[in-house]
Amino acid sequence: MTLLKQASLLAVALVLASAGCSSTNAIPHSNTTTHLYVGNSGASTVAVFSTSATGNAAPASSIAGGNTGLADIHNVTFDSSGKMYVTNDDCGSSFVKVYAAGATGNATPVATISGGGTSLDGATGIALDSSGKIYVANECGSTITVYAAGATGNATPVSTISSGLSCPHGLVISGSTMYATDECNNAIYIYAVGNSSPTTTITGGNTDLDNPHSIAVDASGKMYVASAGNNAVLIFASGATGNATPTEIVGGNTGLGHPNGIAVYNNEIYVSNNNSSSITVYNTTASGNASPLTTISGGTTTLQSPKGLFIH
Repeated sequence: MTLLKQASLLAVALVLASAGCSSTNAIPHSNTTTHLYVGNSGASTVAVFSTSATGNAAPASSIAGGNTGLADIHNVTFDSSGKMYVTNDDCGSSFVKVYAAGATGNATPVATISGGGTSLDGATGIALDSSGKIYVANECGSTITVYAAGATGNATPVSTISSGLSCPHGLVISGSTMYATDECNNAIYIYAVGNSSPTTTITGGNTDLDNPHSIAVDASGKMYVASAGNNAVLIFASGATGNATPTEIVGGNTGLGHPNGIAVYNNEIYVSNNNSSSITVYNTTASGNASPLTTISGGTTTLQSPKGLFIH
């Protein structure tokens, strides 16, 4: 590796660290090996790829097998110690599975949050704040439920956010700010962490939000949204509010097919496409009917209706 490449990677890691571990749906790793973790819903696995993977690439590893307890999985995130959190989006019977740092293969969870007391109901988005509290978007329950750091079993939420929410889906925390998408209200709600009412709402015809799923935020505060209903990636300026007009990646050349998960890393946008069972990658400067820089798809990838994704 050249000194220039090493310096570039170090600069990226420092920017991500300063923004908070969940700010871009990417968390800096302790070494130069960075991977893309995909909630592979149709196969009930977490598929792990190199961020440089392309074409019909086999996963570098996966979490799969009967011991994992995975089924109908949706989103993936990590805490600062490297533990992985995975949501299940079944209405009425959702769970959060937690795996040890470095877990792979037929791994048994180290913790499971599930049961009637949890109020989990169609768990989709998941994020952790700087204190380790766990935030889960419940698209069927119309809530965001918050759990104590280290929660397990039939844990009661320490707080619940519900005001104005219909179908909360994507969730990301950057520093002291939480961003949530609502696919029924076609809106983005922005909260100060710890508050139950949004400080900012982005919604309206100019936004082109149509069944928005996941959301990512870069170090500058730009918001990137996987808008499933119109097969688009919408990019909103930092500080956007109300009926804001985004930059859009949309059109037949994009390869987008019901985009669901989204992450931003190293000036590139990674998108999981639920209908086409693919991952498409774009430059952060892309707009319009832009072709992907690369596409991960094909039988060897094991991708089946992928949903959320995270870079770690």
